[in-house]
Amino acid sequence: MLTEASIAQQLILDKETSLSLSQASIEDALDQISASTGVFFSYNANIIQENQRFTLQLQNKPLKEALSQLFLGTGVDFKVVNDQIVLFKKNESLSKPHYTVTGYVQDKYTNEPVVGVNVFIAGTLMGSSTNLDGVFKIENVAVSSFELAASHISYHIAISKVEITKDSSEVRVDFKLDPKVNQLKELKVVSLKYKEWEKYYSIFKQEFLGSTRNASKCEILNPEVLDFTFNSFKKSIEVKAYKPLIIINAALGYELDYYLQYFEIGNGNTRSTGISNFKELEPKNEREERRWAKNRLKSYQGSLTHFLRSLIKGNYEEEGYEIFSVNKLPDNEDVKPEKVDVNAILINTKVVDEKKIKFNNYLKIVYTKENESPAYVDNQLKQAMGIDPYVKDYYNSVRRGVSLGKQTSYMKLNFPVATITPRGFFKEPLAVAAFGYWSWERVAEYLPIEYEP
Repeated sequence: MLTEASIAQQLILDKETSLSLSQASIEDALDQISASTGVFFSYNANIIQENQRFTLQLQNKPLKEALSQLFLGTGVDFKVVNDQIVLFKKNESLSKPHYTVTGYVQDKYTNEPVVGVNVFIAGTLMGSSTNLDGVFKIENVAVSSFELAASHISYHIAISKVEITKDSSEVRVDFKLDPKVNQLKELKVVSLKYKEWEKYYSIFKQEFLGSTRNASKCEILNPEVLDFTFNSFKKSIEVKAYKPLIIINAALGYELDYYLQYFEIGNGNTRSTGISNFKELEPKNEREERRWAKNRLKSYQGSLTHFLRSLIKGNYEEEGYEIFSVNKLPDNEDVKPEKVDVNAILINTKVVDEKKIKFNNYLKIVYTKENESPAYVDNQLKQAMGIDPYVKDYYNSVRRGVSLGKQTSYMKLNFPVATITPRGFFKEPLAVAAFGYWSWERVAEYLPIEYEP
């Protein structure tokens, strides 16, 4: 039931405003809003960098929407207090970071320390390198479960599963690295002619990066590290990478070192595992920084991570999700969905904000706030019509008359039960199989674990 105070707050946020900003300071932007709405703002002068400038054109938009667009990518949030709007910085993470992970890396056979090893938390921006004594240190790590990886060009990558709880005291992880036997073997196309390799690489790139708009802005800098094998018995392409793939994602503003562990394409399915280490790119200007922030938010909204976080928080309906149970994936026959009672599929654990999930058959998840991409609908049409999805000279836009539905994905458990971490990831590798829209979005949409909208 809405209180009188909450109704008054909503009325303030519903006030309409028009903005015409071109390289305006925060003071000028807020003064323009105050002049048109009569609403005043309270904030710390340090909340926005002094040289931060805003360019935005809006016509008759609710104040809530105008402020959301104005502060997109700045980390600033707002709330109504009495008759004014208070600005503040968002929390930087779901869990307050306060642990340091240390360790020692040595050669498996000589027991000598290994210098210059890249030690990182998989899927994040967090990492360090070993010093002359083979010691590394990663600070400000949150209470969480994660994979810690140690990588060096002369050694096979080593991965250790780590769990930090509130009861943890010292977090130490040591590694013994296994040297690569053939150091002199340069990576090259093995047993494949160049045209064959080029064909397989084109298929791999589409399946690995995806075919979204962001994928067209991604570049693999070292494709020569890939080796392709056609398995005639399984009718599949098996892919190996002898070094981490270096990927520049110019749409989201990240560089990824991706360690491909397994990749196979066959029978209409792609199966893969791997871990990634993120680095933020330096934006050329403020415009590019805002574009990255906008693209990151779009990639996040409707993603599997977004969905899982909304389950943990219990606000999945508010975030735009509808959840159904179906007996099978849709085909030519009608599949009648039944709405799911989320409380019946989630199980509390001893860890705060961690849940286990258990369900039969498939979950159908509809994200109601965005339509499916035209490129995705194209892909589905090609498959339904038996057209090779890798043929580029086919049409690249949806045929007229084809309606775009809401983003719809399906999920099936590979184990009897799976654990969802507070940050919106599954603790068990390969815990679920995703179908539909989530299976279409690939590495080009990846965000680091610590990303917060």
